Amino acid sequence: RIEELVRRLQNNQNVSSSDDPELFGVIKGDISGIQDFIYKTSIKNGLKKLRARSFFIAYLAEIIAKYIVRKEGLYNSNILYCGGGHFYLLVPASTIDRLDEYQNEIDKKMYNAFGLDLSVLLGGIKINFSRLLNFDVHDELARLLEQKKNKKFSTVVDLEMFLPEDFSGPRCPYCGRRMRQVGSNEYECEFCESFVDIGYHLANSKYLTIEPIPEITRKPRDVFDVFRSFGFELTFDNEPNKLAYAIEKSSEGTYDPMSAMYPIKMASYVSRKYIGKGDKQIVADLETIADESKGVKRWAILRGDVDNLGSIFKSLSGTFGQNVKSAPISYVATLSSELEMFFSVVLERFVREEFENCNVIYSGGDDFMILGPWNELPLLADTIRKRFFEFSKNDELSISMAIAIAPSKKYPVYKLGTIAGELLDEKAKSYKRNGKEKAALYFLRGCIGWEEFDKAKELKDKLQELIEKYGVTKNLLHVLDVFANRPKEQLKIWRLYYYVGRLMEREDAATKRAIKDFFDSILVNYNQLYPKLDIVVRWVHDETRKVEHEEEEQEEISLANH
Repeated sequence: RIEELVRRLQNNQNVSSSDDPELFGVIKGDISGIQDFIYKTSIKNGLKKLRARSFFIAYLAEIIAKYIVRKEGLYNSNILYCGGGHFYLLVPASTIDRLDEYQNEIDKKMYNAFGLDLSVLLGGIKINFSRLLNFDVHDELARLLEQKKNKKFSTVVDLEMFLPEDFSGPRCPYCGRRMRQVGSNEYECEFCESFVDIGYHLANSKYLTIEPIPEITRKPRDVFDVFRSFGFELTFDNEPNKLAYAIEKSSEGTYDPMSAMYPIKMASYVSRKYIGKGDKQIVADLETIADESKGVKRWAILRGDVDNLGSIFKSLSGTFGQNVKSAPISYVATLSSELEMFFSVVLERFVREEFENCNVIYSGGDDFMILGPWNELPLLADTIRKRFFEFSKNDELSISMAIAIAPSKKYPVYKLGTIAGELLDEKAKSYKRNGKEKAALYFLRGCIGWEEFDKAKELKDKLQELIEKYGVTKNLLHVLDVFANRPKEQLKIWRLYYYVGRLMEREDAATKRAIKDFFDSILVNYNQLYPKLDIVVRWVHDETRKVEHEEEEQEEISLANH
């Protein structure tokens, strides 16, 4: 019967609903509250907790998808996509009839673990064979989930939620649990501190194993109990296991298909340094990373994600109409797995090999957050953009990114991560120029489209060479900054010509040629300046600057983010 349906659809023949009943179902799962959850953490061990919370979100979606598949007696191949806090399942139509039961069970488990802070929403529809081939389900599922966002935890609302609770004793300001005393005047939250344990293992263990176990019913005491409540045990180990996931994924590292089934769903590289007199490398702290910077000694965060990914997935649906030669559902699954491969494996490898001072806080699905010396991150951003194109060979796939620079070496990581996310959404993804939008980098108070980046980098190198190689006065940076940031000054461009002429009078022939070459490059039609000159000047200024006072540097960097 299936073969006959396929033949008729391929030949563009009409198929009645009675001949093509709704035998299949598609479920979409969506984790709600991700951003607030990831950044709702303390300063102490902040980097480990951020990495661990990102890992938790990635594997919470995976575990809940496996939970439903396991309950239904299906297989992991029924998980079409899982990443970025979302998953798609292909199931029998009868599973859709039980979706409310799954939502109720998941709500109970999530409420026990996180209260109202984090939730998982399920939406599902029944489809026939022709819709399965075209997979035109995204809009309908998105509408279903949007409606459910206004009714989160409606399945577990009862009188118990409104009964008074005992809030005596010290409570964790992040999750509300009672804290335990660990010193004379020190308390800690067992649940929140368990994220530190995950962060440690992500940096120091080699493998992750996920095994089915009986579900626990008690209120979770730590983050591992959340996974146990869905019937899965997550274990970190250093011994290979053919059912394990490899954590380290360098080309010379431990990811070998003969010793591990898959790599984990996110990149996990951390920079290690010899610190003090020890002969063993340890994970570099924020101060060490900042000191690796050139010029101003600051660490920064790079955040980015794929542009218009929802529209791209949607465009795959129905690409071939009724004349199906290759099922679009396979395109959706393949694109998803390829994106995961790039952000969890390929990206980690070239960061490890070419940007060893950087830490991957998270990278998987379609987005990433990387911490490193501020001056290395624009180069890393450009490398990610270029490698992503080499990997995809697709002009339709682009990435927008934003860099936020820490105003002090001990600035909270989660706060800067939030700022970088805001800059990404409000600046980089809103950057419009010459009929283009997005596909840009926000850096040092300005946006650069990727088609503009190479020119900006070339001018930055020329200007920096004038100062560092040829010894041209740094007052040049001040003069250029005045002209770049004051539009009225550009109406008096003759003053810049005069300044350059005076500057060249006292230089040797080689320096004069270098100065002329640079100014020829920044002048447009002889009376306008290169439009991204302000970013170029700030870039060179901060890379060549030696700051005497912490307060002065902090004020300077704070301005650079806005």
